[in-house]
Amino acid sequence: MGDISDKLKEEVEKWRNSKRERPTHIEVPGPRQESVWGYPRPPRVESIERRIRVEFGGVVVAETARA
Repeated sequence: MGDISDKLKEEVEKWRNSKRERPTHIEVPGPRQESVWGYPRPPRVESIERRIRVEFGGVVVAETARA
């Protein structure tokens, strides 16, 4: 188990020390688009107390009040 923990720490350090600006070869998003480069790195996970609903093709594929 110690090996996994050490590997995780190593990967977290890579994220912390990596460049955080958009690479020059990545297209700038157009109107009504968003880019993953606009989000924090490493990703932040936090809980919210709102109802979340995920739809695909008009079909609800996930719904929760504890996201």
